[in-house]
Amino acid sequence: MHLGRKKRGFSRAQRRALAARDGGCAFPGCRAPVAWTGAHHIAWWKRDHGPSDIENGILLCSFHHHLIHSSDEWEIRVHEHVPHLVPKRWRGTPLKRHRMQQHRIRSTRSSARSTAPPG
Repeated sequence: MHLGRKKRGFSRAQRRALAARDGGCAFPGCRAPVAWTGAHHIAWWKRDHGPSDIENGILLCSFHHHLIHSSDEWEIRVHEHVPHLVPKRWRGTPLKRHRMQQHRIRSTRSSARSTAPPG
């Protein structure tokens, strides 16, 4: 789960771990599922020399990934091991409202079991 600076891209196992954690695009309000997302370096690979580690990764859809890279307003910061989307001018600890979302993942197996007739 820790590639460091050896490899720029996230591995398949890392993307699975991010999918289990984020459940889709982590940008607040976005409903893009895991299949529409890619792993983004929170501390950017080139600009910040960020590692390809799951603690430095987050799932974003293409639109929000490009928005983060082109925005002068927003940045992702990690506070207490949780990613937060905060205004770049924000000083101090991120607030609860800054926390990036985690989608609830519904299991098709458990929903199939609950609707199946008994016996």
